[in-house]
Amino acid sequence: MGIIYWLTTKGTVQRFLAVNNIEVKYNSSKIAKRTGELYANNLLKNKRSLKRILPDFIIGAHSEQHSDALITWNHSDYDINKVVMTPVEVMKEQDKA
Repeated sequence: MGIIYWLTTKGTVQRFLAVNNIEVKYNSSKIAKRTGELYANNLLKNKRSLKRILPDFIIGAHSEQHSDALITWNHSDYDINKVVMTPVEVMKEQDKA
């Protein structure tokens, strides 16, 4: 039995999120539209094969709407209107400060 199953069946998701200081931002129609745009642009650029799946584009669109930057190991996959960095780049930036 996985943690997600346990959390959802016991009705403790909200408590789990609160205790761990996790804020959930729900998707809007604006994010859904931007997700489609990112997905379509990627399909046009990479006509032979699609290496990324739809949730990747949701992450990118969500990041544009709700964050200052997107931190990911595969930064080259995201063509969004925000700063995209790897965790290593973030650590280097923090060392400079």
